[in-house]
Amino acid sequence: MLMRTVVNGIVLLALVPAGAWAGAKIPIDDEASIEIGYLLQTQYRYANLNLDTGTEDGNHDFILRRGRLRLAATLTEDIGLFLQTEATAGMNGGPTVRLIDAFGTLRLAEPAVLYAGEHMAPAGREITTNPATLLAIDRPAITNYNLTWGLGARPQFNTADYPDGDLGLEGRTNVRDIGATLFGALSAHEELHFKYYAGFYEGVDESPEASASPRFTARIQANLFDPEPDYYNLGTYLGEKRTVALGTSVDLQNDIARDEDTGRNVDYRWWELDLFVEHALGPGSVTMEWIYQLLELDGARALLEAENVTRDARRTEGQGFATQVGYYLEQYKLQPWAGYELWDTRAPGDAGGFRAARAGLNYYLRGQNAKLYAGYEHFRAEQDIGGSDEDTLHTVLLGLSLYY
Repeated sequence: MLMRTVVNGIVLLALVPAGAWAGAKIPIDDEASIEIGYLLQTQYRYANLNLDTGTEDGNHDFILRRGRLRLAATLTEDIGLFLQTEATAGMNGGPTVRLIDAFGTLRLAEPAVLYAGEHMAPAGREITTNPATLLAIDRPAITNYNLTWGLGARPQFNTADYPDGDLGLEGRTNVRDIGATLFGALSAHEELHFKYYAGFYEGVDESPEASASPRFTARIQANLFDPEPDYYNLGTYLGEKRTVALGTSVDLQNDIARDEDTGRNVDYRWWELDLFVEHALGPGSVTMEWIYQLLELDGARALLEAENVTRDARRTEGQGFATQVGYYLEQYKLQPWAGYELWDTRAPGDAGGFRAARAGLNYYLRGQNAKLYAGYEHFRAEQDIGGSDEDTLHTVLLGLSLYY
């Protein structure tokens, strides 16, 4: 009976109108239910430099950026389960499917829910933003300096690794982490709202002499006007919210690797301060975001990583800023946007540092569920990129996003 219900629900998923926001919900009994959903993002990219080979003959690619299936189960009002798979296609092979989310939720009290298993550590606003709803096609490149993504920036709309300053540190689970997060949301007033996150995770352990301590991540966020009560935020609300959100995050882990130059273990420290605004303006609504990030790695000069290669962590260690703004014209379902970011390192000559500017246009076929987008990125490094004779990347990207 249960299998028949699930199969029928999958059939219904294909028939439900795409204008609905959540996935298809399949009731099991009075309390239990299953929700099934998907995310598909496929893209075409042109760049003047191939970052994989360092050649300057231009680079055309069709990319499967995200291909995800998710299953959420509600067992009782207080107990839940979430599973999500992802298929990604690299430049040199077919799609690889992996499980990126596998966690349970347990409501301990009204403002306290425990997330346990493989899930996203709350190290920043963009990190806890639903990728189907991102304003500027994808996250800023500097977001990837966080431990979750291995301490390496990703230019070209977050589709390629930046070889200068990429430390390549990896845990057993990349993109997410294994651990437990306590999350809660509450309102102090009808126009003043708060939410908090705090958790311990496995993190990264590349030091050959000392076992790393658990990773600790915490975040607090305050919203004026409308709340954002969920674990994940949206990158733009298309005029459906009026909110001003101020958030801060801290992400810490000791002894993540060893500095071969000094023989000491290296500690990881990450701080973020972010501001998000969504507000009606004229015939549409404006979305704005500002992010400041600081990364400290003890000034390591020869950090030893997984492949027994030493890297100068000063080319990664530093601070950065990102901002983006968009304006949604509801009548035309169009949203032009622009963004800028920079990263300053502690290496001589600011090696590994960069500046990037982006602009683009989103066309919403049916809200966040279906959109077309196009963007241009100008990325300029402080030194020539990856051993090439070029310090500037020009990238054009076209894409389709389907989400339910």
